Formats: sequence, C-alpha cells, structure tokens
Amino acid sequence: MRSLIFDLLLLEQAQAQAHIPVNEAILKLEKGACGYYAFDVAEGDKQLPETETSSTIMAYGSGASTVYLDVSLVGNQRTFIIENNSDSKLIVKASDDGQTVTIYPSGVKKVVRMNDDVIKLASLIGSKAEDVSALQNWNNVLDTGFYRGTGMLNKPEGSGYRQYCMVMQHDPSLVVQIAFDYGTSQGGSNRTWVRRLEGTSWGAWEAILKEGDATAVTLHGDEAHTEDYIKEGDPRLTDARTPTPHASAHVDGTDDIQLATSTQKGLMSSAYAAKLDGIEANANNYIHPATHSLDMITETSTLKIMTADERYKLATMGGIPI
Repeated sequence: MRSLIFDLLLLEQAQAQAHIPVNEAILKLEKGACGYYAFDVAEGDKQLPETETSSTIMAYGSGASTVYLDVSLVGNQRTFIIENNSDSKLIVKASDDGQTVTIYPSGVKKVVRMNDDVIKLASLIGSKAEDVSALQNWNNVLDTGFYRGTGMLNKPEGSGYRQYCMVMQHDPSLVVQIAFDYGTSQGGSNRTWVRRLEGTSWGAWEAILKEGDATAVTLHGDEAHTEDYIKEGDPRLTDARTPTPHASAHVDGTDDIQLATSTQKGLMSSAYAAKLDGIEANANNYIHPATHSLDMITETSTLKIMTADERYKLATMGGIPI
C-alpha cells in the first residue's frame, strides 16, 4: 500500500499541473483505498475500462453539455452507484441502441448493466439536489428524487426564477410533485406548492398555507360599524330572546302555520278539508235548460200560474182589452 506521503505528493502535483481546487485534485488521484473510479468530463465521453472493478463512479469538472459514460466493457449484470459532480448531463449506456440512464448535475443514481441496457434501480440523495434545468419543464421531471431547476416551464404561479422540487412516483402515470421557492432574491415568494399527475394530465399547483396566511379575526367592540350591523348594547336587542326551534314537520301542533281566512294566507284547516271531502264531484256544475214545462214551477201565495181561459176572461173583463 502506498504511503500517505506519496499520496500527498500526487495531490500536490495534480494541483500544480491542472490549476484545479483541492477537491478535484483528490478525485484525479489513482484509485486506491477510496474504492471509486473518477473521471473529468472535460476529457469528453468516457469508456469505463474493462478491468475496472469499482462499484462507485464519479464524474467531475466542466465539459460539454452532454457526456456519455460507456459501461459496455465491464461485466454483465454489474451494479454501480454513479455520482455526477460535474456541470454536464451524464448519460450512462451499454450500447448505442439500448436503454440508457440520464443523470443531471448533482444527481446520484444506482444503475445496473443488463446486456445492452442500463437500468436505473434507484435515485439516491447526493450532496445537492439534482439540477434538471436542461429539461426546461417540470412536467418532464417524473422520477422519484430531489431536484432543482432554473427557468422551468409549468412552475407554480407566483414562484421565482428557481425552484426545488421533491418528486414521488408510483408509476409514470401517478406522480406527486412538491415545489419549494428558491427565495425572494430570485423573484419568488418563499412558498410551497403541491400538484399531482394522474394519467396524462397534471393537476394545478396548490399553495400550501404557511403561518400568516390565515386572515386574522377582528374582535368587535365599540368600533364604528355600518348601520346594518348590530353590536352589543344596541337598543334593538332589548327584547332579544332565544329563538324557538322551528318544527321540521308541521304535523304535531307545536309549530303550526297560520290557518287561511278571508283576509290572510295560510293553511287549510281540518274542518274545511272535511267539508270539501263531503261535496261530490261537479256538485255545483248546474246548467239551466233553455225551455221546460210549467210543472217545474212551484206556485207561491203571491205568484200564480194563469191558464189560457183565465187569461181570456181577464182580458175581456169590462170590455177593456188588456
């Protein structure tokens, strides 16, 4: 095993040659007791050596916007933890046509190489939230994990230029996002929102209430009010009384509605109802005949029916015609 002094000499030499910070110089040291493989994205796409046995791979530095990490030479069904500490988007592949895994800056993922495919097993928590600004749209961030984004589309209304977002996925059609404002320095409001994807439709962002959001309750005392507001001590309350419970069904006689009369509206009494029940249908539908016989007329002491002979006798009485 190499000595600590030798390691420090290598570190000093790496810093002097590349003019890089100490932490990056450490990553440039040969893999030893640290147990990981590190590469600089400034060198471009990387082919993981066939002899590499490390289970942890680290990318660092500044390079192209997208860098490919090819793991096709290592053994099949190999599992890796890949940490992207670079400024590039890292795409891990095992072939040109197979499935790949994308790791954005500050992202950490556990993957497995299966023949020509690279499959993500889990999103892990790194030292920072994974930067998904390259996706440009929160609708595209579906994998479970912790993320940060700048200038993203479909951000919560009222949020600033940057957001943090926690994503929980049941499957790609059932996703929950919780967004946190980066801060007022980025034009935000320091709020938190939540929304859900069900099927293919995202729901609206809903703000989570924070302290101070609820409207304070005003205690009414002697302050001025409008005329229609009654406050304590109002003379109109001198005859105030507890309201009588209103009967839900007016059938027990405890809260009957007033009866109808010739001068007021109301309900029909039971006496009137019984009287109406005793009248036959069409009882008052009488039509007087146009003609009828005299025997339908009833004489009285003052009204008499005159026969034709009686009328003639009356007409010729005293020689005076009628």
